[in-house]
Amino acid sequence: MNTQNQSTNGERQLETLVEELFKHAAPRPQPPPAVAEEVRAALKREWDEVASRRTRRARLGWLAAAASLLIMAGAATLALRPQLLFPEPVALASIERVTGELWLSEDGEPVRAVVSAGLELEQGQTLTTAADAMVAVRLFSGGSVRLDAESTVTLGEGARIELASGALYFDSHADSLPNGRLTVATPFGEVRDVGTQFVARITSATLAVSVREGLVTVSRGKEELVASVGERLTVGSLGEPVSREAIPTFGEDWRWTERIAPALEIQGRRLIEVLAWFARETGRELEFGSLDARRIAGEATLHQSGSVDLERLTALTGLLASSDLEHRLVGAKIYVTVRAR
Repeated sequence: MNTQNQSTNGERQLETLVEELFKHAAPRPQPPPAVAEEVRAALKREWDEVASRRTRRARLGWLAAAASLLIMAGAATLALRPQLLFPEPVALASIERVTGELWLSEDGEPVRAVVSAGLELEQGQTLTTAADAMVAVRLFSGGSVRLDAESTVTLGEGARIELASGALYFDSHADSLPNGRLTVATPFGEVRDVGTQFVARITSATLAVSVREGLVTVSRGKEELVASVGERLTVGSLGEPVSREAIPTFGEDWRWTERIAPALEIQGRRLIEVLAWFARETGRELEFGSLDARRIAGEATLHQSGSVDLERLTALTGLLASSDLEHRLVGAKIYVTVRAR
């Protein structure tokens, strides 16, 4: 008890001594205003820096958390939909008919391919025909393409094809072409169809465009040329002269396109449909000798099974043999009349 009282009395004496000392101490001199302002500014900068570091740490924490969530979400999405990382190839066309040996690109390298009708071709794929080969391809964007022997094409995006060598025949079939008109890119310019049938053939020095139906434009640099029905437009490198010549829309120049033309299934078709198909595929005009001949062709239905192949030029004669009609080729016309009795 006495010990506790002594400790309390000692603390009071110390406090009294400190108070006496402060009473006799002179006040500290105040710094000049400029110095005081500089000190306050330095303290503020230090405080802002400390606060900024804390804010950045907080933001980085939130960003790290958000990034982790995004990574986990992305991983889950790719696990469920791996095609987002490895998209499926885009199929642009299918084989309709093929003869001889073909080469298809595989990982950028051409390989000999066993190709049959129905095989789908993908964007970026390159197709090459051997010296004894031809192929007919149906474009999903509309129309059909046929390749002559020793030709190489690459399927581009949408309705675009790159022709590197040989010859390409295109028939729009009056399709709507939802992806736009076909563009054939060549070393000498771009060929665009305007509802047409045409052949584009390139050599080491020229591009020749032959038009059977409709119009074709050829663009090279800022220059745009137009070729119309029955015309062949030949161009070389930019700056070289352009030549034009009249050509028939039927005959030997077009024979290869007829040999590889896809066959037509005829069972259940009207005879007039087959006649019109034959005329279009051979570059001729269908003409009837009388209203009676047109009526018979429009009413007659074919019951034969199988298909008509343009390679057999007698096919049309065989079809008409069972009807009251006959035909003859007169220049660029197929003239159909009622058979004399």
